[in-house]
Amino acid sequence: MKKKLIGALIFVALLFPILIAHQVRAHELDNHPNDSIVASSVNISSEADVKALLEHAMKHWLHAALRDDYIPPVLDFRAKLREEGSAWKHKDVYLIRMTGEGDSIILHPYHPAGQSGSLNDPAGIGQMLISRALENPEVPQCAPYSFEGKDRWACAMQVPSYRGGLQVFVSGFHHNFEDLSFSHIECDPFVPETTAADVVDDETLAAFVRGAVDYYIRVLTTQGGEAVLRTRVCMRQPPWQEGSIYLFRSALSGRVIFHGLSPVYEDATWENIEDKTGKKIFKALRDVANALGPFEGGYLEYYWDDPADPDDDVDVEQCPKGPLTCAPGTSLKRTYLVRMPKEATGLDEDLFFASGIYPEEESGGCNLSTGRGSKDLGFMAGLILIGTIILLANKKKRGAGCRI
Repeated sequence: MKKKLIGALIFVALLFPILIAHQVRAHELDNHPNDSIVASSVNISSEADVKALLEHAMKHWLHAALRDDYIPPVLDFRAKLREEGSAWKHKDVYLIRMTGEGDSIILHPYHPAGQSGSLNDPAGIGQMLISRALENPEVPQCAPYSFEGKDRWACAMQVPSYRGGLQVFVSGFHHNFEDLSFSHIECDPFVPETTAADVVDDETLAAFVRGAVDYYIRVLTTQGGEAVLRTRVCMRQPPWQEGSIYLFRSALSGRVIFHGLSPVYEDATWENIEDKTGKKIFKALRDVANALGPFEGGYLEYYWDDPADPDDDVDVEQCPKGPLTCAPGTSLKRTYLVRMPKEATGLDEDLFFASGIYPEEESGGCNLSTGRGSKDLGFMAGLILIGTIILLANKKKRGAGCRI
């Protein structure tokens, strides 16, 4: 009898990981078992529904985050969290993603500009749920609340993240933008040699973008992923944004990682966006980037929205080919981009950092590479790159990784 019991326990022990693996695989990006709940079917006044949505999302998160090649599926899942009509977002039902400390928002599908802020609602529901989730790992914590005259439920849960970190997810919690606080963010007082306000021509534009790349890599190598999250708020302010001049950063796959003026573009792909001439904008940007070496820069012209010109706006909701297929404006934009090698960022593909000016006429110069001779990123870029590789190698030894 005793041998049979031991044998049964061994069988269960061997079977358990297989069952867990099957459960995780069953929740791939767009694969939702029939008994799973999605945002559009949530009754927001039902604790059971809100809790079930959170638990369903966590199964998808684990499928993405625990893979060896975790970065692409994590980025895909993050994009789905933002996408209206997806399993995770339906009007005022969505999930907020927080840091493991619960003090900063990594992703906010309803208020994209709230990224890096913290929940600071007057009733304290969000803060209370996060605190309880941190005290009770991997156990959903739920509470009722009222917003705009509607009785609702919200739930929070701390879950293991990739590379040993933690994340807190909040479902069902809806609030005003004013209920976000950025007081915990202290922006680096560093002022680049060329600021956004200084950009008036090709030379100052290139110097501005190269200075931003230099600053970004310095933050990444000296302060880590949490500081990079803060830069998303800080680089939407002077000296990195002024008038029509702002920065954006994208992976070569087409995913926009940071947009200094319109956070709504973040996590989306520009693959299908065309300007008024029919130019596929991201294909053109990628063609320039692919022709560049590490830290080289090049120019490209296309038509986009000039934030300082209210007469050039395009209603992208009316694009004949659907959302994210039209450029938001009709002004000529001359963009300068710098290619950032994956070895310098710790991601699995190269990025580019870019900004642009709005000349009145086309310059006639297209896709011009400026090479690597810039005093901003020449010798210093090499030193930073070497330091980055060493830092990332040490992080891998410790089992750590950047938050995406």
